[in-house]
Amino acid sequence: MKMAPCWTGSILHVDLTNNQVEIEHQSPEFYRKYGGGSGMGMYYILREMPPKVDAFSPENVLTLFIGPLTGLPISGNARLSANAKSPAGGAIGDSQVGGYFPASMKFAGFDGIVVKGSAAKPVYLYLNQGKAELRDASHLWGKPTADVEEILKKEIGDQNLEVLQCGPAGEWLRPSGRGDRCRRTFHDGPVRWARPDRESGPVPEFPLPPTDESSFFRILPASGGPVSR
Repeated sequence: MKMAPCWTGSILHVDLTNNQVEIEHQSPEFYRKYGGGSGMGMYYILREMPPKVDAFSPENVLTLFIGPLTGLPISGNARLSANAKSPAGGAIGDSQVGGYFPASMKFAGFDGIVVKGSAAKPVYLYLNQGKAELRDASHLWGKPTADVEEILKKEIGDQNLEVLQCGPAGEWLRPSGRGDRCRRTFHDGPVRWARPDRESGPVPEFPLPPTDESSFFRILPASGGPVSR
């Protein structure tokens, strides 16, 4: 059986603990059986993650998978499924990502990414033309997401770069802004959290995480092909 042309055939495995990346080439039968997205993500979570793992443990597995139609010039079909054990309820969480990143990830040469472990220092994952590299991200630590995107575009030298990232709250392992119905804004100093149902009264503030806090990673594929804008 031949691989369908809607797939790249490459799945990236990222081991943050050992600072290693490895590319796996699955069979066409695997793609037909699991179909991309959450189906493939759950396959790797069940295969790689031990039972009863804490959500913030390095043994937790994060998966990012696209679907077979991602990258086609059809409105609304560029989707990515992010799966991992959620700290909110202890079950497997499922988040859907749109925008230009899913298509750029396929054009960069990958159908999915499986991440596990914990890095000794901040790193980001750079994807381009079927290759992957973990790079130092110490200079990005604690910065707002908009600033990080601009820094990386200048650093890589590509203004069409697509970036998938967490913000300072994610770096500091805040369990869930969405689950607590929070809105996050940034100003000159700490991260400010405001609940829509509690507009009046004082707003709690939390300082930005120090540089020796828990490790994090950011993911960005370089533009490996045309993306309809």
